[in-house]
Amino acid sequence: MLATIFSSFPQIYILVLLIQKTLETYAGMFFIPMATRLVNDESAKCRKITALAIRSLLQKLWVEKRDELFTMATHWLHDNNPAHQCLSSQLCGIFVDAEEAGIQRRLDDILPQIQEHIKPDGLQKDGMSAMETDDTSMEERHTDHMLFNLLSALAKMIKHCSIIGNKAYTDTLNAIWDPSNLIFSIRTPGCVWFRPSSLETCLLLNNQTSLPGPC
Repeated sequence: MLATIFSSFPQIYILVLLIQKTLETYAGMFFIPMATRLVNDESAKCRKITALAIRSLLQKLWVEKRDELFTMATHWLHDNNPAHQCLSSQLCGIFVDAEEAGIQRRLDDILPQIQEHIKPDGLQKDGMSAMETDDTSMEERHTDHMLFNLLSALAKMIKHCSIIGNKAYTDTLNAIWDPSNLIFSIRTPGCVWFRPSSLETCLLLNNQTSLPGPC
């Protein structure tokens, strides 16, 4: 039996390479439709399964293709459509789940984007009250979910990467921890209440003890 396995190894190896090449070629065709289900599917169970499928896909791709898809995902974060921003923020968390410590090489790119999008002036539109119209309500809902997803992704990054205590990220993290940001003060109508206990835990484990209390 071993002889049969060894003799068939070249054929098996070629088949694996062929499957991998096919997956790399059509990864974008799988990635985009599945990504849209994260915000368009009404079933929470389907959204959860879709997120797991995307993570599995990313884990099977070579790093060059993952880089391409990551660039695409973070590009949506700067779209004017709140639904696209919400989708992008959730994909960031899925990339962290897929790459774990490997996300470290993306920190210089993603941390400044997280800082930019959690600032109050980056989340609220001037002259627009909460629940002003149905469209406004939906936009605010997407914005709230985007904020929650970004903070959840950040907690995962802190867990897997050497962020705390790294001088390269000090200024960015100080801006994120600033109590004037919505990360610690989301109490306005229509906003989600984020309790940063997971972030606090990560920081305390890294000898950081000066965080504000939870909402």
